[in-house]
Amino acid sequence: MNPEETWFLQNPHDALFRAAFADPVRAGELLRSALPAALVAAIDWTTLRAVDPAFVDPELGEHHADLLFEARAGRRRVLIRLLYEHKATFERFLLLQVLRYHLRVWERFRAEQPEAELLPAIVSVVLYHGQRPWQGPTDLRGLLDLEGLPAPFTALQPQFHVVLDDLAATDAEGLHRRRLSVGTLLPLLHLQQVWRHRRIAELIASWRRLYRKLQVQSGTRQLYRQLVTYVVAVRNEDHMTLRDAYAKVGKPAEETMMSCLQRIHQAALRVGERSGHERGLEEGLQKGLQKGLRQGMQRGQIDLLCELLQHRFGELGKTTLRRLERASAAELLQWSRAVLTAQSLADVFGD
Repeated sequence: MNPEETWFLQNPHDALFRAAFADPVRAGELLRSALPAALVAAIDWTTLRAVDPAFVDPELGEHHADLLFEARAGRRRVLIRLLYEHKATFERFLLLQVLRYHLRVWERFRAEQPEAELLPAIVSVVLYHGQRPWQGPTDLRGLLDLEGLPAPFTALQPQFHVVLDDLAATDAEGLHRRRLSVGTLLPLLHLQQVWRHRRIAELIASWRRLYRKLQVQSGTRQLYRQLVTYVVAVRNEDHMTLRDAYAKVGKPAEETMMSCLQRIHQAALRVGERSGHERGLEEGLQKGLQKGLRQGMQRGQIDLLCELLQHRFGELGKTTLRRLERASAAELLQWSRAVLTAQSLADVFGD
């Protein structure tokens, strides 16, 4: 398994977003469905091209969910930022994160073109996906405490606005009504539906026609594979259930799903071919086993699970540590299995 595939499994939501919309053609289609009509009319979409993330910040690198594009609006160059936010809970101050990115864009532009007297205009589109529809402001002034202040105070405050495309505020039918191409629609449906739908087999079956349509299009083989991989990464589902579901879609879908599982299993068995994440899991296993030999099997199970949890989700809080200390051997075994595919601590413990 190469680093790209490993990153995809660790960050399935961001990775599918990037796999689908790093392509300017699909990104342009998504942007045209989200932006106000006046903006859509003003942009020359034939000039839309991707901008290297290193233009903004060398640390953004290749594996980043924020995408930056450049286009022409009249005689002017404009930058369009497409950001995907998958949040389990509402993040009120997301606008500050977006604003910081704008500043980095402009600072980098000044460094690259010090003779320029004006900065390029930037439009930010946030594709938001939380458990509930967006509840906060989309304008920076909505975060400022201006109530009761005289108008001159308000006039002096900066204005900053983002365009919000809220997947949680619509449903599958709402996405279908946008009349998007299958290469744009199917990734959006996956991002919106897969992680929350209770019956994944029924969901996959309902997309049978879309899968088959995408399959015959040229240049979509990689996207097709990553859509299937996304389902495997997000859903802790019985593999036979997934296999049967994709078998109903067609032989290519079933083979893609089985190939994905095979790559995961091979990577877990071949230490020499493991990615940094998988090597970390191996080191955690070794440390846990060594401690288990010294301190006893129960102690070793706890230490092993601590190593795995810390590697996946960072430093553990006191509540989590106490929970591990008080757990039974059966619970430790159950959590150790869950940590390999869980997306959060809550998933591990079944909370």
